Amino acid sequence: IQNFSILYAQQFSRQDLDDYCLLSDACRAIHKTAEGATILAGLLPHCMALNFFVQPSSRTFLSFGAAEAIRESAGGVLSEHDRARFEEAGTRTEAALGHKEFAGLVERGAALSFEDVIEYARAT
Repeated sequence: IQNFSILYAQQFSRQDLDDYCLLSDACRAIHKTAEGATILAGLLPHCMALNFFVQPSSRTFLSFGAAEAIRESAGGVLSEHDRARFEEAGTRTEAALGHKEFAGLVERGAALSFEDVIEYARAT
């Protein structure tokens, strides 16, 4: 997927998606050991995946809250440009959902474990 923007799941065949899930499962298993985490961290130190959602939906922003927490825990930093786009999307989502619901989504998303995020994504 080098130098490739993923905009829609429909860009991939079902087999592609199944293969990426299997690869993700393998990476999670490897990452559970200190040695595995070190190896994985060294594979692509210059690359970063950016999960960016723009639609004002509760499901989307719950997922983004979880992705944001995982990115931060891994030491990832958003560029000023990407941070501005994220904040703009958050403002639109908060306006559409209301402050209370929006704040709850951000809090619930940040509290999800990595495994919970995967389970949630697969179930929805």
